[in-house]
Amino acid sequence: MLRLLATPLNETRRLSPALWFLLPLAFGFLSLIVGQDANWDLQNYHLYNPYALLTGRIGTDLAPAGMQSYFNPLLDVPYYWMAMNLPPMLVAAIMGTFHGLNFLLLHGLVRRVVPADTGKLAVLLLALSGCLGASFISELGNTMGDNSTALLVLGGLLLIARHWSRIGRGGVRAGLICVAAGLAVGLGVGLKLTNAPYAVGMFMALALIGRPSARRLAVCLAFGSGVLAGMAITAGYWFALMWEHFGNPLFPQFNAIFKSEFAQEITLADTKWLPGNMWETIFFPFVFTLWPHRFGEVAMIQLLWPGVYTLFGAWLVRSAYRRRMPSGAMCTPIEVPVADITRFMLIFLVASYGVWMAVFSIGRYAIVMEMLLPVTAWVILHRLTSVSRARRVAAWLIGCAVALSLLRFDTWGNAGFAQESFSVDVPPVAQPENSVVLVLASPMAWILPHFPPALAFVSLGSFPESQGYWQRAQAIIDGRTAGLYAIVPAVRDARAQSIQRLSDWLDGHGVQNGDRACSAVAFAMRRMPRLQLAVPVQPDGALGESPCAFELPPAHRRDVGAENRQIAKTVSESLRHRGLSLLLETCTVRSAHIGSKEHVFQFCSAARSPHGPP
Repeated sequence: MLRLLATPLNETRRLSPALWFLLPLAFGFLSLIVGQDANWDLQNYHLYNPYALLTGRIGTDLAPAGMQSYFNPLLDVPYYWMAMNLPPMLVAAIMGTFHGLNFLLLHGLVRRVVPADTGKLAVLLLALSGCLGASFISELGNTMGDNSTALLVLGGLLLIARHWSRIGRGGVRAGLICVAAGLAVGLGVGLKLTNAPYAVGMFMALALIGRPSARRLAVCLAFGSGVLAGMAITAGYWFALMWEHFGNPLFPQFNAIFKSEFAQEITLADTKWLPGNMWETIFFPFVFTLWPHRFGEVAMIQLLWPGVYTLFGAWLVRSAYRRRMPSGAMCTPIEVPVADITRFMLIFLVASYGVWMAVFSIGRYAIVMEMLLPVTAWVILHRLTSVSRARRVAAWLIGCAVALSLLRFDTWGNAGFAQESFSVDVPPVAQPENSVVLVLASPMAWILPHFPPALAFVSLGSFPESQGYWQRAQAIIDGRTAGLYAIVPAVRDARAQSIQRLSDWLDGHGVQNGDRACSAVAFAMRRMPRLQLAVPVQPDGALGESPCAFELPPAHRRDVGAENRQIAKTVSESLRHRGLSLLLETCTVRSAHIGSKEHVFQFCSAARSPHGPP
């Protein structure tokens, strides 16, 4: 990699333009290898929310996906349409390729902030390394939105970088460029509010570059107005809709401020990921690298974060030391001058990191910063040491980080491909236009688009409920008198089902008990945690050949029916204080699939108490 990073400019002219087409497609291919998206948020709201928006269900249903039912669904509309109309593999390839477009924007940004003598191939590898970080790969092709909105944030950064000299001269055209950059970032913030730290970081970077002047103030105001306009375009309609229905544009978040009667007066800020003390705050990149679950549910090894943090600290210390030295007391400095656009990127990164850590400290919200870490390491190393040594250290640091990300990467949940992206065994419902379904299982809102659209869905127990919320739920329930049903959690014996599927596959391929193939399968199963408890099925004394089949010993079998009956009974008891109950004898277990991955739920009839809640 060092040789590639040090490749001279005249040796890199042979890079084919086809790379700009093929590399995004490569991310689409990698998305196919990972499989169909099946993350928790998709199951909860990424499929339901666009369905509710497109079919006008905001006033019909009540929080079937919990508080996430009221997150802006605009970003999920394209995926919803594709999932319902296109083959699953094509959807995954499109999503992965779309995320791969980040490489093109990152490449354009990298080539403008690195030292002038950096080769074209080195620029390409730095940009590619930025798209191979653990967080970016973990979300490749999925619907969580961080990779998708990163395109808008990087687009704003690139727009400023491309026109940096014109922005410095000021004028109307410079203002329009800043408005356009702010617009791009604002669109991303409106689609996903967790991009707000990047808008703040970019504003601060624009404000801190150069001497204070009316020109710089105008640039900042132009950028800020663009951000507000972008947010209005992608989220203004949603804020207005939430205000109309609930009296809180961010419902149910920040309800301590807006005081909507339909939710508790709480802020709903997720603070469990924030640094716990001063030392964690100072050394946070080392903390979440040593303990990956400290900043996200999925463990991701982030080698570049502490590396860049250390390099940046060394650079600050060295710069402070040099400023204290008398003029002429030191040798000629070895670092190359830092261009203003490079300084702009570094300030953006530092400011965004500070806001992110103070507000979220959640790893997947830092994907844009993660993508900039390789080029940041490259730039700082060129300030700290000689060019040859800087490139050698950068090659090792970035190469090891990328290798570790690819070898140890995890995802937020995927499934194998099937004929349909989603399929649900929908139970029959009489008079759906006059019936209500209580959603008492989570995350199960993804199955609701497959039910009759005339139904109304109401969630109980997964929302910060207030008295006003319950009164609204009660009005929906009482207003539909034909039928009351409930979606209730269910369990399945996944281990037994896996063993049965394997036995059926072996039988279908003619593998017989006693064959070498059967013995090899049994040997392999003993080394697989999910299947190691299986034992061969013994023939019933009949002569002749018997299929190669396995089963769980009786001591390890689960009585799934009894477990599901107990779950339904517990749920029914929890509804008593609301004047509701489940008709337990009507509960049936239904199957639903995300790709090839099975999920189960119980569908029960429910009853209203003639006396209502106590």
